Amino acid sequence: MPPRHPLGDAPLPPAERLTLAAGLLRELWAAPAPPDGELERMDMVCAEWADILQERMLRLRPGYDPGLVALGADLLRTLPTTATREAVVHGDFNPGNVLAAERRPWLAIDPKPMVGDPAYDPWPLLTQLDDPFTRPDPRRVLRERYARVADALGEDPSRLLAWSVARGVESALWSADHDDEAGGAEELAEVRVLAELAGAAL
Repeated sequence: MPPRHPLGDAPLPPAERLTLAAGLLRELWAAPAPPDGELERMDMVCAEWADILQERMLRLRPGYDPGLVALGADLLRTLPTTATREAVVHGDFNPGNVLAAERRPWLAIDPKPMVGDPAYDPWPLLTQLDDPFTRPDPRRVLRERYARVADALGEDPSRLLAWSVARGVESALWSADHDDEAGGAEELAEVRVLAELAGAAL
């Protein structure tokens, strides 16, 4: 693989790329945290995001499903406080931020680190790699990939799904606040599928 080739474009089956990325995440999470105060804490950041997305919903009135938005805000507040372990998370672990390298097979770039629940990290990898929502049966594809990555990471797949709902709602309201209400609506349609898979009661 040529250096700086992104994982998202690698000529490998999706399952193999997911397994490679999960292994890299495990290595990143094993790194020791810096002294207290050097990095933001996820619980504080996500609580602030929850307030911001609710303010955007009230101000913009984009016509989004209020129950789904409320669920996302609630998960942003509660998920960080119910984690059973903490790590320094990458923060933006999307397929374009995992590159082939010379000194080791793959490296993660452009981190947005925080200290908190490691289950926060996989969302963009799981939903952006080969866009599972365009498949004939996206629910089956998503169930399989969340189960695969959860097993590789030692995480609960339902928790990875819950984080995906939380982060997807936040992203949708960010899009709406940046003059892309239609794009936000498309994001929420995907979030709805993830919430159904998580068994969330809307």
